[in-house]
Amino acid sequence: MGDEMFDEQQHTTREKILHCACELFADRGYRATTIQDICAYAEANIASVNYYFGNKETLYGAAWEYALSISEMLGGRTNDDLPPREWIERVIEQRIRAIFSEGPAGWLPKFIHNEHHDRSHMSESLHHKVLGQFHQRVAKKISAYFEMQLPEAHLRFVTGFVVGMMPGLVFMRYHAYQDHLISEKDVDTLISNAKAYIFGGLDRLRDTVQEQVKS
Repeated sequence: MGDEMFDEQQHTTREKILHCACELFADRGYRATTIQDICAYAEANIASVNYYFGNKETLYGAAWEYALSISEMLGGRTNDDLPPREWIERVIEQRIRAIFSEGPAGWLPKFIHNEHHDRSHMSESLHHKVLGQFHQRVAKKISAYFEMQLPEAHLRFVTGFVVGMMPGLVFMRYHAYQDHLISEKDVDTLISNAKAYIFGGLDRLRDTVQEQVKS
């Protein structure tokens, strides 16, 4: 019984540090957030941070992965068994809703925005590690949507076309719309327009590639 209580306390302390670190990193960015800030906010001591995470860099990496898991938990991880078009549509909707979320679902978009605005030395590795797997899932669904195996260069381009809209929307969210209240209706309209834009491009490219294969 004692061991179970100890394990539960450890889990609670670690999660609290991680949760508070995510809030601060999202609001302030990596450079402007100190371990002391996180400890004060989490009501933990530096020894606990060192015990669970070792240093600020490791904590920041864990915060990225935690923010992704929170985003998928709140938005619902898209079932990979869905038909390609439905899967891509759901991903577009989930990502845009996360971008305009004021709560934990919006942490990851804020991390991405902060890294574009003030890059940390871990920026490239974090994008590759945390977002790389998602990009692979998108690429797989695009191939299924095209109903053919695209050349690698084509697939990278099309995947970039689909996921590349999101950083632009993040930038818009925290610059063009930073002083404006975005209603649920506005977000719904943006999602609808984004789907039309992305699938307009995908369908045109798919038709072109299929014509090239036939000729």
